[in-house]
Amino acid sequence: MLSLLIASLLTLAADGPTAEQQAVNLYRLRVAYGKATEQSVRDSIRQEVLHAIPNLRVDQEHGAQQVELWDACCSMWDVVEVFEDAAHVGASTLPKLTMYEVDGIEFYRSDTTFNRTSDTMYLASNVLPGLGGVDVYFSPLHYYAIINQFKWLSPYNYGDGINTGADEFGLRKEDSTLTFFRATNGTVRKYRATPRTIVRNVELDLTCSNTSYIYLNILNCRDVMIGSLVFDNASQNTLPQETATMQFRCCKDAQPRTFVRCNVTVNTLSLFDTDIRTHHCRSSGITTVKGGEQVFGFSVYEDPVSSETALRTVISEMFEGGSAPTRIRIERVPGHLTQQIDELLNVLAIRKVKVNVSSSDKARTTIALKMD
Repeated sequence: MLSLLIASLLTLAADGPTAEQQAVNLYRLRVAYGKATEQSVRDSIRQEVLHAIPNLRVDQEHGAQQVELWDACCSMWDVVEVFEDAAHVGASTLPKLTMYEVDGIEFYRSDTTFNRTSDTMYLASNVLPGLGGVDVYFSPLHYYAIINQFKWLSPYNYGDGINTGADEFGLRKEDSTLTFFRATNGTVRKYRATPRTIVRNVELDLTCSNTSYIYLNILNCRDVMIGSLVFDNASQNTLPQETATMQFRCCKDAQPRTFVRCNVTVNTLSLFDTDIRTHHCRSSGITTVKGGEQVFGFSVYEDPVSSETALRTVISEMFEGGSAPTRIRIERVPGHLTQQIDELLNVLAIRKVKVNVSSSDKARTTIALKMD
């Protein structure tokens, strides 16, 4: 069904749809992308969107930015409706917005509208990469010393939470608070957005480690680098509030371990050194051993592709040279790495390795190997 929807939308786009139809096509693809539960389906939609971008409402230059918006892992804002002001929104608030309807979906059409405060320009547009309908953006004023001129940078989408499949416009900034209007089904309401705390801190337990440094890159939900820290056998460091995604590199390994804060709801991201380094450091002769066991940790915060790749590497290395551990202890989180753990259990059963499986009471799946 999904493939037929995509095919029909792209066929329509190839026949030269109107601007209104193009907006609806992209809107539907975004909805289908959001509902997709398998990564392979999402990857397929991404490719279809990128290939069809010239025929939609976003040109090829902005194609990557468009699909990156769909991958934003979390909202950077807490948004609430301002009920006391909602009833006072009049027609004068919408000087450049007119409603149109295509195939039962209502949109507001807007020329790019903007207001400036100090060194930032706030825009509302439906011709830039967005999340559907009219979205709001900001563009900082940047000084280029080499030409001695100020220029506006490319607009940034405020992302999920503020922008939706409806129409957002009329954004104003008051200190750290944003106010804006959202039009849905012909009704306009006012909203207030405040910055959300994504991560308060990260705690690292390095008691098992004989590695001196762990390198931490800090990115926000738009994959923009906002900080970098080096842990020197420290137990805790405070991170910027907007931290969303963290990439750990240990032993100068080329393959990082990526942890995504946005997939969970707790305020503190707690990681063990086994979540971060373990087998990636084995090639350098560094192992993590506790109580006579070789320990491998896989945090639920870790990006699924990263953790799946790491676990498959552990399984492969576990039977190098035909040898195998004599006993294995697995503490598994329900629903976490299910396929990979089941594969490991099948292999261990065939090899008649003693396995003790229990439920984990922490936010990580742990595999501990014992060599007698």
